[in-house]
Amino acid sequence: MKKIFTLITMAILAMSANAQSWDFTKTQVTAEQIAADATNWEVTNDTRYTYLTATNKEALKLGTDELPDTKGLLFTGGEKKFRLDVNQRLGLNGKNLSLTIPGLKAGQTVTVKAKSANNSEARGFTVENITPVSGFFNSTSTDEQENVGTVTADGDVTITTTAGMNVFSITVEGGGNNDDPTPGGETGETEKYVAVTADGQLAPEFAAVIGEGNVATNVVDHNSIVKVETKSITLEAVASAVPKDVTSDAISTWNDVKWELKKQDDIAFNYVVGTGVCYTSWAYEEIVRDGSPTGEYRLLIGTDDNGWPNFYVTDGSHGLPISGLYYKFTPKTNGKLKMGVWMNKGNRRLFVVPSDTKQAIDYEVEGYINGQNETYTKEDGTEGSRKKYLTNDEIRALGTDPYVMGAGNNTSWVYVIVDLEAGKDYYVFSQNAQVGFQGFEFTVGANTGIVEMEAEPVKAVDLNAPAYNLAGQRVSRNTKGIVIINGKKYINR
Repeated sequence: MKKIFTLITMAILAMSANAQSWDFTKTQVTAEQIAADATNWEVTNDTRYTYLTATNKEALKLGTDELPDTKGLLFTGGEKKFRLDVNQRLGLNGKNLSLTIPGLKAGQTVTVKAKSANNSEARGFTVENITPVSGFFNSTSTDEQENVGTVTADGDVTITTTAGMNVFSITVEGGGNNDDPTPGGETGETEKYVAVTADGQLAPEFAAVIGEGNVATNVVDHNSIVKVETKSITLEAVASAVPKDVTSDAISTWNDVKWELKKQDDIAFNYVVGTGVCYTSWAYEEIVRDGSPTGEYRLLIGTDDNGWPNFYVTDGSHGLPISGLYYKFTPKTNGKLKMGVWMNKGNRRLFVVPSDTKQAIDYEVEGYINGQNETYTKEDGTEGSRKKYLTNDEIRALGTDPYVMGAGNNTSWVYVIVDLEAGKDYYVFSQNAQVGFQGFEFTVGANTGIVEMEAEPVKAVDLNAPAYNLAGQRVSRNTKGIVIINGKKYINR
């Protein structure tokens, strides 16, 4: 019994040693203490303390000591960019202001509760060494935010403002996890892979294969394959050479295989896109001009009763792609995939296809479509326009084809959401459009535990609890589609 008690005590002490928290709604210092340090601080009406000194990954000082309210945190920003509003919040007053939590361990959980300092402008944080789990890390919102992420690797964690933000609290929990990954992960666990970081850095898997002029350095049989593996899912991203010269029965020369980093700054959507066309077979035809054969050849582009012979069709009769650009996911356990996708042609079809049936399956989609905008009030009080984040219902209302992102030939930056079964290969691709890859989230657990909202007793649902969509963005609890309340998923129809 004594041994068990000792082990429990040690575990509690270890957990306590790794936990940290800062609550800015309960100010520790007084106006008198702040006023005594006129070099670093300015007091306004006894309710606002403004830090006067510029910082470069430094602690906020009170005299020669650290400010008790922010002890252990490091700040980067100019003069008068940080302030304490008494018993309310910590203000980060501007763009590209950074707050660093040093010396964390991989696997620890970081939670930042915050809100845009401007109620009418969506703002947020970009993060370094954090894998976002929920909330708005690497995204923006006008709503009150509870941003949750896990520490990616041992070391410092940094959050940086997209514009002025109010921070209410920061907590760090967990002792880290240095154990080997367990295949399949835990039910409810969400893993995230980012192909391009918020500051425009390629993930190492892609950076390692991109050479001069974006030409792939790992090409075998005209394909460049980038492999990514987490505890619960593997990915093969395949870019291919595009045929250049064609004879009557073969492809004689090919273009280079490339991967290219691209960014859409206004919505913070960075991605990588490769070359290739998803042909399902190689067939050739002679080019005829003015009714006369030319002796020149091309890949067959004519149609038959079931579409273009060289391209995929939804019943699977033409087979799966034998060349890229496509993404093949293989989950080790049942779960839900959320994949960030850029498509250069919005009127082209995007498919998710299991290899066993070769038949396209349904998926949900949400995100941005070029030309679908909303108005908002800028910080100076004038009205502006920006891309609107569309729900699945809003996107589906734009057209009738379940595989098309929206009517019209508009670029899209969207998230494809689909249930996957363990052990199966799933291909994500378009017949004849470029598909860029932002990254993915995979949540372990079959069908993710979604229930009908109407079937849930009212008393079982906290009416004051916030609701979120699958992107981790706060929404109305009456929003159509899937909403998350207290960690449980419901569907509103």
